[in-house]
Amino acid sequence: KYSRQIATMGLAAVRKLVKMKVLIVGMGGTGVETAKNVILQGTRAVTLFDPAPTEMRDLGVNFCLSEADVGKPRDGVCVPKLQELNKECLVSAAPELTEAVVADHTILIITTPMPKNELIKWNEFCRSFSVTQVDASGTLAQVSAPISFMYCFTGGAFGSVFVDLGDKHMVLDPNGERPMVRIVTEITNDEEGLVRFVIPDGEKAESLPEGCSIEFEDVEGMFCTDEATFETNGVNINKRPGGWRTYRKKGDPFGTLRIGDTTKLSPYMGGGTFTEKKTPTEVKFRSLASCTTHPGELPMTDLINFGSEYHQHVALQATLDFQVAHGKLPTPNSEEDADAVLALAHKFVNAMKAFNESTPNASIPAIDLEMMGGVNEDIVKKFARHSAVELQPLGAFFGGVLAQEVVKVGGKYTPVPGFLHFSAAETVPDTPPPDTAPVGSRYDNLISVFGAKFVSDLGNLKYFMVGCGALGCEFLKNFALNGITCGPGGRLTVTDADRVELSNLARQFLFREDTVGKPKSTSACAKATQMNGGFTPEALEMFVGPKTEDHFNDEFWQELDGVCNALDNMEARFYVDAQCVKYSKPLLESGTMGTSGNVDPVVPYKTKTYRDGGDAVEGGGIPMCTLRNFPHLIDHCIEWSRDQFEAIFVKPVKRAKVFAEDPEAFLQDLGDKAKGDASAVAKLIPDVATLINTLRSAQGATVESCAQLAFDYFHALFRDKLVDLITLYPKDARVVKDGVDKGPFWSEKKKFPTPAEYDPSDPVHAQFMLSTTHLIGQMLGVHTPYGGDDPSYLEDKRSNEWINGVVAGLTVPTYVAAAVEVEGEEKEEGEGDEKGAAAAVAKADPTEVLQGLLTDLASFRGTDPARLEPADFEKDDDYNFHIDFVTAASNMRAANYAIPPTDFSKAKLVAGKIIPAIATTTAAVTGLVILELFKMVQEKPIGDFRNRQIGLAVNNFTSFEPDEPVKKTQRVKMVEPDLSELGPEDFDETGKIKESSLREERTAAYPDKHSCWDKLLVPNDCTLAELVEHFKQEHKLQVSRWGLKNDPFVYPPKPVFDPAVFPALDLPKNKAFMAIRGDGRVPQKDKMTVLAAWEKAKQTGELPKQGKSTLEMTITELLAEKGGVTIEGRKMLHLEGISFKGTAGTQPTEDTPAGSLEGQDIEVPEVYLVLA
Repeated sequence: KYSRQIATMGLAAVRKLVKMKVLIVGMGGTGVETAKNVILQGTRAVTLFDPAPTEMRDLGVNFCLSEADVGKPRDGVCVPKLQELNKECLVSAAPELTEAVVADHTILIITTPMPKNELIKWNEFCRSFSVTQVDASGTLAQVSAPISFMYCFTGGAFGSVFVDLGDKHMVLDPNGERPMVRIVTEITNDEEGLVRFVIPDGEKAESLPEGCSIEFEDVEGMFCTDEATFETNGVNINKRPGGWRTYRKKGDPFGTLRIGDTTKLSPYMGGGTFTEKKTPTEVKFRSLASCTTHPGELPMTDLINFGSEYHQHVALQATLDFQVAHGKLPTPNSEEDADAVLALAHKFVNAMKAFNESTPNASIPAIDLEMMGGVNEDIVKKFARHSAVELQPLGAFFGGVLAQEVVKVGGKYTPVPGFLHFSAAETVPDTPPPDTAPVGSRYDNLISVFGAKFVSDLGNLKYFMVGCGALGCEFLKNFALNGITCGPGGRLTVTDADRVELSNLARQFLFREDTVGKPKSTSACAKATQMNGGFTPEALEMFVGPKTEDHFNDEFWQELDGVCNALDNMEARFYVDAQCVKYSKPLLESGTMGTSGNVDPVVPYKTKTYRDGGDAVEGGGIPMCTLRNFPHLIDHCIEWSRDQFEAIFVKPVKRAKVFAEDPEAFLQDLGDKAKGDASAVAKLIPDVATLINTLRSAQGATVESCAQLAFDYFHALFRDKLVDLITLYPKDARVVKDGVDKGPFWSEKKKFPTPAEYDPSDPVHAQFMLSTTHLIGQMLGVHTPYGGDDPSYLEDKRSNEWINGVVAGLTVPTYVAAAVEVEGEEKEEGEGDEKGAAAAVAKADPTEVLQGLLTDLASFRGTDPARLEPADFEKDDDYNFHIDFVTAASNMRAANYAIPPTDFSKAKLVAGKIIPAIATTTAAVTGLVILELFKMVQEKPIGDFRNRQIGLAVNNFTSFEPDEPVKKTQRVKMVEPDLSELGPEDFDETGKIKESSLREERTAAYPDKHSCWDKLLVPNDCTLAELVEHFKQEHKLQVSRWGLKNDPFVYPPKPVFDPAVFPALDLPKNKAFMAIRGDGRVPQKDKMTVLAAWEKAKQTGELPKQGKSTLEMTITELLAEKGGVTIEGRKMLHLEGISFKGTAGTQPTEDTPAGSLEGQDIEVPEVYLVLA
């Protein structure tokens, strides 16, 4: 259930969460979002306190509330609905907020607009809290045990968070990133020892943190040479307590770092890795009272409006002061109240200035806005106008931020250091709308800021949501609460082809245990409709791509107002992005990876497309040679083991079923392949051999025969392949290229392996045999089918003692040499070094080997495939032996290569390709996306949109304006002519071509400065000849070439001839050619073409029929016949691949000289045919 969360935060952090008790005061938007996320994360208990009666406006920010709850206490209504999210977390409501109630919790979070004096009171109580314990002497003593305190204020488009985790908070891991691993290649013996290293295959090429500590492992040599060094460093460089502190010096080469004095260590002999060591750091937090006046350095959240965080801090304090003075927050849109807050802001700043003047040289001065031009009156008044209004998107965002701060209480990640201020003021209308008066609606908060018309516009949107997982669930909730698509003219189409999995429940909050296995789209939409009676999304179970364009057709896309992506793969993202470009639709794009997230609004004609953004890439992979023969990290072993799962338990059975259904066709197909090149044949040999073993084992299979096959695999994978490898490349093998010795073969990324022998006392050996035996038993039908998630399945056959009892009766297979599959550099390095049995096998005729196997395979005709069942890898079931196999096989492989082993959890994460994902990041990102949607509806200028990148682990909130689309324009560059065109006078004394001899190359674009959003539209279907004329007349462009999938020469058209020009078919070739040469109807350039057609006709006995020139065909006919395009139901057809040249009249700009582009290639936008 928590696999994605563990992948992000680690098992230790998740275990700490289940011990926490969180008290949340306030069940507005931020409070309920925080509660949701904390509960989903698996916290032990969550207590709510908000006895205020539910109002209609609350329904627009709190997804737990409905019309029937108006007048009821908010906390009491929320408890049962939040409890549904996680039965293991106790959710309750506190009858009152007392010291005893707070003392019963580990964390207090205040999200209600509590007066400042009350906030400070509770913060001081939490900071000073202590417990009575028995000390070492046996006497009772008061021990400080501060309760973590958090506060959040949101008003309009502004929000602030305050965090206080006490005087002594330990940060165990500041960023949550996996410690970096590097391979050591050299360590010098110097007073400032230099370590040279390389990056392992599959690892990111990023720099180590400055001044980080590292720990060495498996370094050979570097032993202590005296007693003093031994006391400091241990036996050798690998054993130093606390690791080695690193640093760099100016001028140090790339791929190096320094570790201090290594002169008292013996010389480096080779090998080894080092791993970044996370060092615990103590952080001292200050009280709310102190940070109010002395906030210190505030986290930067706005890169566009420098210093706005400090102005917002002043605005917050002034607003809270107004609340204390008037007993309420400023009335929404009241200029009088806003002016009063502004006066308080000036008073606060002046007081802080006086404080600084009276306390010079203080370590932390009071806030000072003098360097920033004093009080920013615009920010203060904007803050005040809507300080009493809660916007749901900001609640979702801060609910994610606060819940992540709860995780940080356990020491994982970097907490907010006091105050953090965030603003989305650019979302608010530039001038106050005239229709902001409340109407007693669930949307009154929105109306107060954006006006009633805006809410109506939101309701009548027609949107398409692609994906309904973690992002999709949050988006559905946000759409429902904000009334998006909920109006009479609104429509939301949601599609997702996936089904709910158990692991989804910890972050995809619209799913429950009873929806596991059901479609995501229908399950999520059914739950979301309960939040708003006007929300009626259409749920589909379809992929979005070329294969579903019959459903998601031109009409569907053209009717949309926009698209909201909730996807987790790049291929689908790029497809949707391309469709939005085609139909000029705005796109809301976002994504998460662990604690990091991004928001990318794509606005037609105003921003780059998602694809053009440049940062959208998926991770690379590990080279096959590394997985196959040269692993050096445990991840390599896990990836290899996952491949072996397919090779042993999936592919052989699938092949066996195909063989059993039609043996003759199967053998014929392999026989045909055996006639191919030797390398292709060699790759077939192990597959056929495995198939034969599977078929042989399936005959009268028993547990013992399954175990024997598992035993054979044990020796083949962990003994035989290694023997083959080290026979081909002995330990003293050298790399020799072009007669030059390049050093030892086994170095850096190549670790010399040690073959295994089965040891019944080794639990890894036993676990490999146990899991493999049972998986083979399932595969061959020996075991009863597994029902799923059943710890009692084969419970009497799960012990090491049981499997070792079976192994005692098995036969150790004889080693048989086999060829080693090498490629690339290793293949070159191994040339001339082959020896022994492996070399003999490598030089054997693979075709003869395969033919022998095919003869053996033929004897299995008549095999009944009914009992055979391939495994279906399932990472989220801990009892099906799948991850057991991967873990055991990975650790066997690791032992072969002296790599530290893995555990079950990491094997599951890597083999299952589990993407780190948590509810907090998803909630925060989707809240920010809705703000961008608000801007789209208001048709805001590009300067108001924000690309955002957030990192909840380290409090990184980066916002910047989107880039404009890439524009195609005219450009001129000087290029070198062909050398054949130059003479001696064109070169200077150095042999370079003179600038005066360079020729001008002009690239033209039509229209000038067009982007991918622009299009050339052909208004009606027409013939190709008419299309060519259309571009000449309308755009002064000449079609130069057009090719389609089934005909690359649509234009210029191929010649079409009357059958009368073909000579009689009974003529000899020479006379036919003479007749064609003398026929004036055939142009000279086409005579050989006609002769070739005549020869073909002579062979078939039929003359060609009268053809039709492509010029005479309509565009739709061409697309259908020669492009394979389905025309029915289409309204907009892409005329892909048309090339253009300029004519005498082509003038993209007024400055383009007439005729200067004639005959030149012209870049144009995509061309579309629009059908009525």
